[in-house]
Amino acid sequence: MKARIPVRSPLAALVFLPLIVACGKPVDKLWEFPTSSPLYSTPLVVGDLVIFGSESGVLHAVDKKGQARWQFQAPSAQIFAHPQSDGKLVFFGTTNQTFYAVDLKGQLRWQVAARERIKSDPAVVEGVAYFTSYDGHVYAVNAENGKRRWQFPAADASPAAEESLILTVAKAGAWLNAAAFEVKNLEARLSEAIKGRKDKALTLNLEPGLPAAQVAKVKAAAAKAGFDPVAVLALREGESFQAPLVPPPPKPVEPAVKPAEFSYAAPVIRDGVLYVGNLDGFMYALQTADGTLKWRFQAGEGITSTAWVEGGVVYFGSKDDHVYALEAASGVQVKWKKKTSGDVLSSPRVRDGVLAIGSNDGNFYLLDAATGQEKCHFTAAGPIISYGVFWEDWIFFGAGQGDGSVYAIDHNCQKVWSYKTGYKIESDPVIDGDTMFVTSGDMKLYAFKLKKP
Repeated sequence: MKARIPVRSPLAALVFLPLIVACGKPVDKLWEFPTSSPLYSTPLVVGDLVIFGSESGVLHAVDKKGQARWQFQAPSAQIFAHPQSDGKLVFFGTTNQTFYAVDLKGQLRWQVAARERIKSDPAVVEGVAYFTSYDGHVYAVNAENGKRRWQFPAADASPAAEESLILTVAKAGAWLNAAAFEVKNLEARLSEAIKGRKDKALTLNLEPGLPAAQVAKVKAAAAKAGFDPVAVLALREGESFQAPLVPPPPKPVEPAVKPAEFSYAAPVIRDGVLYVGNLDGFMYALQTADGTLKWRFQAGEGITSTAWVEGGVVYFGSKDDHVYALEAASGVQVKWKKKTSGDVLSSPRVRDGVLAIGSNDGNFYLLDAATGQEKCHFTAAGPIISYGVFWEDWIFFGAGQGDGSVYAIDHNCQKVWSYKTGYKIESDPVIDGDTMFVTSGDMKLYAFKLKKP
């Protein structure tokens, strides 16, 4: 007896089809690209390339199909930064205290040195590349050639004044010591002694008993070498004088503001102002024209969160467990702050009045950007350092140690989708059109296809 095949009415088929689509996966994995070391660098998409760094100091470039294109090896380095590009060059810093610019074929164009490791993402705006270092400085360099425009603080100290050069004119004989000589060839000696000196401060000592004829020769030689004639005329046997040709430089002066280490917080540029957090707990606002300090605001602990600036407000997280909303013009008024139960190392993102941010308490929060009031939160199995990326009606982010998943949630903090990688995710997802790229500590770059909800 033949099995009976149920027959569905056309109406039933129309009802059933949308149900199948609604229950389908909202995200499909396209491919994964394995490397030989952990990946905590957020990918950069430029043209057909996806570029990211590794803990072994390799900058990888793959195409959007997951095929390797080129590599650049930074010696004795780790790369944690999210590379940035101006469309011609790719910029990134490393832990070997060097900031690099390579072209889109992976060829080195230039490099500049800091005095400590570089872990944060750079910013590239209008031909200038900005980056920070654990040496306590913010640097601005020409994006084309790496020539420095300014640094903040401007200098650790003014150039030290050269010590006054003391020369002794002896009665006779050869050199008595490193700075003592006879009158013979005095003019050449004096000229040589002051050559290249900025302050040209010089003390001439005439040894007692020097004959009058030789004193006259000293005066003539000193005047011809460029010393003040009045001071030369005052020179007498057995006397000394100091005759600076130009005022000596000022004594070393410590900068008025001396930041601690700039770590993972990246510089953000808005309307001619650079905003960046520091491990000393301050959020700094600098003028991009010359690097002068506009204001700084102190949170309770260090800031590794990258700021989001919108509508005259600076949003950021701090290791004091809080999310801050700070008035951007002067840095004086705290509009609101929201306490979480862990360090806030994640960076905020704002869209349509909703602020998304993670915390080391394992929660990913959606807050009202105007008031800081919590709308909802999603709890993962590990700390959330990754920032959230808005796409359509969803927010994507990665979870750290103990979890290792990339998540999609809706605006009610309900999980829409997740994918578990082999280790923690401390980088940020990047969405290009309907394709998402994310790196993991499991040494792989992942690509996912997103489907509109």
